[in-house]
Amino acid sequence: MKKISSEKLVYAFLIGLCVAILICMFFVYLFTDASSIFADIVTVLATIIGAYASIVEYKKNNSIDLCNEIITAYSKFIEVPTNKIIQYKLECLKRRKVNLFNENDITGIRNYLMFFNGVAQNMLNNNVKINKINTILGYRFFLIMNCPYIQDLEIIPNAQAYIPCIKLHNKWRLWSEKHAFKRSGDAVSLEKRFDDYNKFANM
Repeated sequence: MKKISSEKLVYAFLIGLCVAILICMFFVYLFTDASSIFADIVTVLATIIGAYASIVEYKKNNSIDLCNEIITAYSKFIEVPTNKIIQYKLECLKRRKVNLFNENDITGIRNYLMFFNGVAQNMLNNNVKINKINTILGYRFFLIMNCPYIQDLEIIPNAQAYIPCIKLHNKWRLWSEKHAFKRSGDAVSLEKRFDDYNKFANM
């Protein structure tokens, strides 16, 4: 069964409330003085519209705040020397098939992935929309998630630790396909190399 979002439930509730109030007012004024019914209807509708506008504004501000938090976090992320090193090596491996990784990089790799584990929590909860963050983080996310070496070395053997990343990968992958957005490493995308991908992606 398809899950109904909380946003749609709120909208349905407001519409239902509006209809219920109007029906009640109709029957009340059917047997009483109808001279003020128009003003009362306008007042009720204005109140409901105001409540709706407040909800929309709250969601908008909340999304902006969370996007700003991610941008700030990413600014700090790229200031960490090991993250720059990992990204550089990922790009070398992708473009020239040259593996520059060694056993000393494992901590940096894990830190890189754990950053996206944190990002995933907000995005999976729909607090931040993918289209708002795609240009900021999309390339770097798929760069590491679709790297065969990192998949075999860290992601697949320790998939339990990266469930948020895998779930986000699936959601972001489907979004990318729908919007014709080319992802880094499509040919070796994680879902094509990880037998238990769907199991973890749907947890």
